[in-house]
Amino acid sequence: MNMGNRVSNKSGAVHYDVKKLANALTSRLDGRLLSQTRFYTAVPAPEQCQFWHGFWTNKIRYLRSQHIYVYRGYISGVGKEKGVDVSIAIDLVNLAYENPYDLAIVVSSDRDLGPAIRLARRIATDRGRTTEFESAFPYDAVRFPCRGIPGTTWVHIDKALYDVCFDPTDYRSTRS
Repeated sequence: MNMGNRVSNKSGAVHYDVKKLANALTSRLDGRLLSQTRFYTAVPAPEQCQFWHGFWTNKIRYLRSQHIYVYRGYISGVGKEKGVDVSIAIDLVNLAYENPYDLAIVVSSDRDLGPAIRLARRIATDRGRTTEFESAFPYDAVRFPCRGIPGTTWVHIDKALYDVCFDPTDYRSTRS
């Protein structure tokens, strides 16, 4: 299972193919099978920024057509993502109860997700299962922090991996 938060550049755009990245991260070790991909992001309202609202609406439409579960949060009036991290945390815990995964790869380095990881692990253990957690995040020793989510195995997304997963699609164009 791959649970993903976005890996983005300064503009907030996601220029990687979510499915390719999920497959690349899952297949790093033999014997893994990707059973589900989830993507969490916040989208500005049209009145906040028509350009990015259109971009994300089109990108999300495409992701859903690829059978990727998408959580669509929103951007507050002061420009903060709302609902994204909480939704990731709730899904980690809820899915630990439902028993659909033995490995969750969270594409994020947000340390606030640490308590959800600990709780999901405890739930799995109480149910007699062993569950692994990885946090994958962009890594460049100069520009990005090298710390992942506490309680996870840290996986660096380096430039070579990012380039292999690059998505050249222009989601800015209007689609009907």
